[in-house]
Amino acid sequence: MTLGELCNIELGKTPSRSNKKLWDENKTSDNVWLSIADLPQEVMPVLVDSKEYVSNEGALLCKVVPKGTLMVSFKLSLGRLAFAGCDLFTNEAIAALSILDESIINKHYLYWYLTYFDWDKAAGNDVKVKGKTLNKSKLKLLEVVVPPLSTQKDIVEKLTDVMAGIEKAKQNAEQNLKNARELFDSYLQNVLSQKDGGWQETTVGNEVELLTGNAFKSKDYVSDADSVKLLRGDNIMQGYFRWDDAKYWPNSRVNEFEKFLLKEGDIVLAMDRTWVKAGMKFAQITANELPCLLLQRVARLRCKQGMNKDLLYFLMGSKLFESYVLSIQTGLGVPHISGKQIQSFSFNKPNMEEQGVIADKLKTLSTEIEKLKSIYAQKVETLNELKQSILQKAFTGEL
Repeated sequence: MTLGELCNIELGKTPSRSNKKLWDENKTSDNVWLSIADLPQEVMPVLVDSKEYVSNEGALLCKVVPKGTLMVSFKLSLGRLAFAGCDLFTNEAIAALSILDESIINKHYLYWYLTYFDWDKAAGNDVKVKGKTLNKSKLKLLEVVVPPLSTQKDIVEKLTDVMAGIEKAKQNAEQNLKNARELFDSYLQNVLSQKDGGWQETTVGNEVELLTGNAFKSKDYVSDADSVKLLRGDNIMQGYFRWDDAKYWPNSRVNEFEKFLLKEGDIVLAMDRTWVKAGMKFAQITANELPCLLLQRVARLRCKQGMNKDLLYFLMGSKLFESYVLSIQTGLGVPHISGKQIQSFSFNKPNMEEQGVIADKLKTLSTEIEKLKSIYAQKVETLNELKQSILQKAFTGEL
């Protein structure tokens, strides 16, 4: 049978953003309004809240999704599923699937079937600017295997039990990683907050030579990967670099900009969107990045005598510096910080010998966290493969 034969499919709506009367910014109403970002990638999520609410006036323009209804995203992020935990509203990228005859199909069976469903294959070549997409007409034509209701209920019961175990294993692995990160952050914050035992208060400006990048003209960029990389803010991630969209500068013109050449051990910091949801955009230059030139809106921090470069690296990734950046960054469209603001950040530092001991301890902890990250990623991949294997068995009669 097709999805259209099994369900009444209703699409949501986004009230005009320019009319503030249609939105409930203070969430004083009960008008939960979901976008795809509100649909978590969890097992059978039941949603009762959202990032945005519509006003009572805005709600009149939208169709109510009754409590208990299965919802699915069908644009850009395909196949995210959730149940409405209360009467609510959605945007036009989410379809509400109201079962037409519950004696034919169980909504929880449909949830598991659509979890197993190959959404990318269904979308085929229908790709929009931001990703693959479907429409209501195509949704209606999706084929659904519908066994007897008793079989559906057996499948739901078995899958619910097995998947709960898989999710628990995922959560345990994630918690282990979180605990390790918290231990690292706690140790770093504690040592940097010390004031006794000869520790001195100082500023980044006192301890480093700070240089901001040059405005290299894009018309002079070259595509030859054997030329010199240009380090942009977009290349800086959370403690590492991303070079898949690297820009290059001709070797023949490097001498003109020698002062902007980076060295191994330099700390670099994005000055635009310095903090993003994933964390601070900072990293340390290694031999792998060289030769490399510093582009505008990126700060280079090179330690003076008396400052350990590895300790400075951890300082730039600390919660202390993160809190400072969040308190001073300006700009509505693109939050940014200045070189003077970076230099003004104050912290406490011990003598060079103790700095080295602390930096070594932090490197050891950091290495352990990276190992846990790798273990976590492998475990999640294994559990996801197990999940798909179990779903396949369930819908081929092997479970």
